[in-house]
Amino acid sequence: VDRFESYRPPGDAAEGRTSPKDPILFMIPQWEREIRLLRGGCTREEIADATRRAEEEKMKRDDTLRRLRLQKFEYVAELVGRKARRLLGREDSDKKLYRRWLIEDRRRREAGLR
Repeated sequence: VDRFESYRPPGDAAEGRTSPKDPILFMIPQWEREIRLLRGGCTREEIADATRRAEEEKMKRDDTLRRLRLQKFEYVAELVGRKARRLLGREDSDKKLYRRWLIEDRRRREAGLR
């Protein structure tokens, strides 16, 4: 444990945080990661494929977060649209019913059926 603690970057134990304020201290430089992976038996092609997959997953996560932020707005817009269609559609159907009634009334008058 002492060996691990000696390599660990300083944190703020008084506030209950054991990680440093700057997370960059935990990062391994790209060249060092590549050397470690090559020594571990990975090929450059495998490293490139894994990097591409990681970037694709990161873009998917970013897209999901973007969509989640817009979800509430889309819900409200859809709700308003439905209500507007309902109100406007009702007016149209009322007008159609009134026109039909007028047409039928004229036909009755013309036929003398009142």
